[in-house]
Amino acid sequence: PPAYPSRNTTHITVERSQSRLRDMLSTATVGTFPRASGRFTRSSPQPVDKRPITAHPNWGFRGSVAPVALRYGLGRMSTGTPAPVRRALVVQAREQKTTAPDLEVDIEEKVKETLAEEAMVWCAQEGVLMGVGGDTPSNYLTHAPVSLLPTAFPKQAFQQAVAIAEVANILVDKVARDDEYLRETLQDVCKSDPFTKRLMDIHEATREEAARFDYALAINRMDYMADVPSGRVLQVEMNTIASSFGCLSTLVSKMHRFLLERAGLFSQYPPAHLPMNNATAELAAAMAAACAVPDRGEEGNVLMVVQPGERNAFDQQWLQRELWDAHRIRTHRASLAEVAEKGEVRTDGSLWYNQQRISLVYFRAGYTPDDYSGEREWEARMLLERSAAVKCPNIGYHLAGTKKVQQDL
Repeated sequence: PPAYPSRNTTHITVERSQSRLRDMLSTATVGTFPRASGRFTRSSPQPVDKRPITAHPNWGFRGSVAPVALRYGLGRMSTGTPAPVRRALVVQAREQKTTAPDLEVDIEEKVKETLAEEAMVWCAQEGVLMGVGGDTPSNYLTHAPVSLLPTAFPKQAFQQAVAIAEVANILVDKVARDDEYLRETLQDVCKSDPFTKRLMDIHEATREEAARFDYALAINRMDYMADVPSGRVLQVEMNTIASSFGCLSTLVSKMHRFLLERAGLFSQYPPAHLPMNNATAELAAAMAAACAVPDRGEEGNVLMVVQPGERNAFDQQWLQRELWDAHRIRTHRASLAEVAEKGEVRTDGSLWYNQQRISLVYFRAGYTPDDYSGEREWEARMLLERSAAVKCPNIGYHLAGTKKVQQDL
């Protein structure tokens, strides 16, 4: 569906780890970001109801929840989503006989060709673009890969995925802050994988700073698929670092409505069945809230760590624009090598880049060994983790998203 996967998580199955996870979540702390202040509000620890979670009956086909977690709990930037979703420890999708609706719409080949042309023009006009890549210059662009029309998806499965989102993010938050669990789960991986070993070394070396500057912003994307015969929502993976395509997905949702109206297809694709997508605004609001954490600098600058020659720069730059237009927050783009050259952490823990104080470090790079061509990049990552700036994600969240941890969960 034209909905950003970050809001739609997952089928969680826990076997041998069930009792441990129950302990981790039994006193989950939940917080919210009041829109008026943009600040994180911490609530008292609340026991989690163990009953299976179900979608709220009044949700309809809404898909506007962007789960965002701070280190002390979960802040949810949403547009009217009901609150009673803090109810599950282990969520097992029930066997449901929900099937995808039949949307085999008969469209003439000439109409398809016309729609495809209009879609490409729309993408070019509205910035649904990516770099061509390869040996071409960086200013050679093409439209991002998009579906011409929306894809049918079982409504009940979609609602269930939205309902599970908050609990899944609380789980990720708890895992990210459980040093013993991360150490135990990744110890064998560290013996065979130098990249994970370096990340774990940074995690161990910065534990004191992590305790001292105990805030983190999480923009997690839970990827899932629906098993159509049963209607079960099954998790593919979760992404805790550099979760992408939120902004372009917001635009694709608008593009689908434009094309359906132009082609007169609203009778086959009712607008009420097309979930609204507000990921761009909600992600920027979450980042603005992180910038407002006390003692992280009045300037509210964001350092976006990117890969050199990034093909997906437009998805990132839409977020930069929203941060400025809606919150007057500046974004500074830099590779890890540039951070090593122009970044510094001062005695009070404050992070500075190119003589500008940074409130939030937003990683859109650093998740692959290719991003660390030498010791300079590793030194830059260590520098960022030692700073007081809020990280999105911090090293704990990064490790919580490794495939081994996902396998264990």
